[in-house]
Amino acid sequence: MKKSLFVYSLILSLAMLTTSAMAASSQKELSLNINSNLANVQNPIVIKSVTLVPIRTVSLIPNLKVDWDNKTKTVTVTDSDTKNKLKLAVGSNSAYVNDKN
Repeated sequence: MKKSLFVYSLILSLAMLTTSAMAASSQKELSLNINSNLANVQNPIVIKSVTLVPIRTVSLIPNLKVDWDNKTKTVTVTDSDTKNKLKLAVGSNSAYVNDKN
């Protein structure tokens, strides 16, 4: 379960860093449920059958911590249980999980 949350975080983080996510404006409204609680944040969007959620929303998932380094323009998502880390840089086409590309 925690691995799937981490992978989910990776996918949505990449989506937030691309301009294609911004292009989808006429989507049907969706809501996000985190552990049986309706998240009161920006709604997810669907592009080509992939659901994208803002990285801010990921920070609401228990056990996940989101950090931003303004100097390097890098977001880091850390799972407090497994200590897995996901790093994404603005404008990059790759991500790092535990320092592996």
